[in-house]
Amino acid sequence: DKSLPQEAIYLLNWVNSHLTNAKRNPIRNFSSDIKDSTAYTILLNQLAPDKCSLDTLNEKDLVKRAELILKDVEKLNCKHFLTIEDIVK
Repeated sequence: DKSLPQEAIYLLNWVNSHLTNAKRNPIRNFSSDIKDSTAYTILLNQLAPDKCSLDTLNEKDLVKRAELILKDVEKLNCKHFLTIEDIVK
């Protein structure tokens, strides 16, 4: 998407390279394509499979799934700037 800032395009390409490595569909945006946490789950699993499981995808409730994503981020000792609400919106 040419309307995205250059940094967002780089990030989108980086995320999609990991999704492609996992044989998953790429995302087109950081809104509707990520609100189900699937891309986040796959990305975190690609980055740290020993700490971030794909089992998160078994959770049907999107709020609970987003909560699991943030817990995985904490396992990696990363600071997160998103809230559960940010993810599901």
